[in-house]
Amino acid sequence: MSDEKDSKPLFYIVQPKITEPERPEMQEVYRTKTKKKKGNDHNKGSEEVLTAENEEEHTKKEAEEAKEAKLDQIKREFGVYDALGEIKTELDSIQKIKNNLHEPEGNVRVISGANQENQVQEQQKDSPEVKKMRSVLTDLIKKDPKPFCEASIGGQTVRFQVISKRNDIIKIKVGSHIQSIPLHDLSDLTIL
Repeated sequence: MSDEKDSKPLFYIVQPKITEPERPEMQEVYRTKTKKKKGNDHNKGSEEVLTAENEEEHTKKEAEEAKEAKLDQIKREFGVYDALGEIKTELDSIQKIKNNLHEPEGNVRVISGANQENQVQEQQKDSPEVKKMRSVLTDLIKKDPKPFCEASIGGQTVRFQVISKRNDIIKIKVGSHIQSIPLHDLSDLTIL
């Protein structure tokens, strides 16, 4: 054991001594303004630090203002403000046009009333055959096992089942395909 205490290492690793950079303490970095006392008893050191910080902030503000002034001058030279003004006037005119289009007027009601009158006249023009076909189709829709029907659609005789009816459009099932057909295209309807 005494040999181990007296023994020296085989080789030494020489490392340079690097000093860590000085880190400011929290009190040095973050300062708050001290309350001013009524007398002249304040610390002159804290006032000096505050004035130094104020000067730095003041110089930064001046630099920013100078940059903004230079940027404004460049914008004026290249006509950015003129283009922005033109764009604004165009947007205003577009907005006025949109507002005029979206405002309801009295003419709209008159036109919609005219459309309703046309629909009523079309329904009144239906022949008795079409009325009878309508009633038969509504009965077929209500039946639970849908019966097969045969009718000529567009000149061809087709065997189908009636699935549903909405206004003058009828949904029929031909084989495995479902089709929507106008009521006026049907003729010679027979129930099988």
